[in-house]
Amino acid sequence: MFENVSRAVFVEGALPEKTKQLIAVAVAHVIQCPYCIQGHTRLAQRRGNSPEGIMEAIWVAAEMRVGGAYTRSTLALPREGRDRTSLMTRADGGCGGAGQGSAHPYDACAREQVAVTRGRRRAARRRAAGHPPSDGAR
Repeated sequence: MFENVSRAVFVEGALPEKTKQLIAVAVAHVIQCPYCIQGHTRLAQRRGNSPEGIMEAIWVAAEMRVGGAYTRSTLALPREGRDRTSLMTRADGGCGGAGQGSAHPYDACAREQVAVTRGRRRAARRRAAGHPPSDGAR
């Protein structure tokens, strides 16, 4: 059955098989399946993808994984009152700002995660105290 699904998915369509194999290489790295990595890398090369193109697809996958880990790192510092986003800001520009004092591109996501977490905690405390939820509470 899997082979039938695989054949159907990789048929030329809106995306050429060459592109689909690059996507498969990237996903294989995200799910960390060594057999998928080897097989789809080999197929990506056979379909005409260069080693540089394959590596770029892998870097896209790595960036997506890093983004999730970075934004979820706010959960590792549960103490109320601590400004977690300031701990993650790269004011020295060391992560893409070239010393210009720019913040890391994921800081907005981290701040959003902090706000969501705080809002959920606030709503839980209100429910525990028997208060009706405020507007926007989840």
